[in-house]
Amino acid sequence: MSIPIACALIYGTASYDELNYRFIIFSLPRSSRSKYIQAKMSALIVSSFSAVLLTWLLMIGCGLVICFNKNMPVYFGDGNGMESGIQIFSWIVQDCLGGVLWALTSAVASIVMNSKYMAYITPFLLYYILDTFQKRYYIAYYYFNPAEWMSSNHMNLGICMIFLIVFCVVLAGILEWMMRKKIRDV
Repeated sequence: MSIPIACALIYGTASYDELNYRFIIFSLPRSSRSKYIQAKMSALIVSSFSAVLLTWLLMIGCGLVICFNKNMPVYFGDGNGMESGIQIFSWIVQDCLGGVLWALTSAVASIVMNSKYMAYITPFLLYYILDTFQKRYYIAYYYFNPAEWMSSNHMNLGICMIFLIVFCVVLAGILEWMMRKKIRDV
């Protein structure tokens, strides 16, 4: 659960840094504004997705090495062969989408609050607030809990992925709109 939210620290404030410290002035003459925004969005999505994917691959690799060194049987998921492989693949994709969601949240927060430090803490605060409110006040509405989005106990896996994809698309649209608005001022 902590790996996807840590993606907020990786690339979330790059847009803020370029806009605030005027590095954008060196990039815009080489490309158009829309290509610049597309490149920034792509870099944010790919870096956060890759960070979670590489972490998963490292965990699986270390787990396999430990199991093979101790001559232990290796079971993935519930041990049902191909079905377990699909289950693990869907967990990986779900965590990667969660990483993209929190990185986009961090990027939006950095531009809205005009502070890189608030951008670092906003995803963690948002996660904590949503999690706490759902557990205390909205127990029946488990879909408000970010932990359910990453590894669901109550919702279908497909619904969780659709939920994450819709959130990511909406946040990406908001970030693109905000970056266009900020770039006009440069």
